[in-house]
Amino acid sequence: MKIETFEHNTNKDGTIKGKGRGAVITEGAIRIYKGHGCGLKGCHCSDGYGISIIAPRDKKGKVKGVKVSFKNLKEMKENLNFNGGK
Repeated sequence: MKIETFEHNTNKDGTIKGKGRGAVITEGAIRIYKGHGCGLKGCHCSDGYGISIIAPRDKKGKVKGVKVSFKNLKEMKENLNFNGGK
């Protein structure tokens, strides 16, 4: 299991400033991803298994959050106790 925080300076539409590409949710969200990432073709922002907690964009344009990544579905289920870890 890997836990990391993130912070992005964003435009109002969620695109990340200073990067050629990339965007984040600006209204805040909790996302669970199970092997398929965010679903955008060609994007690898959240490959694998994990959970992200994203705070709403602040007045300065920052979007902050935390991402917990797991090696595989079994590790995710065990650590989050989904289905009793089975």
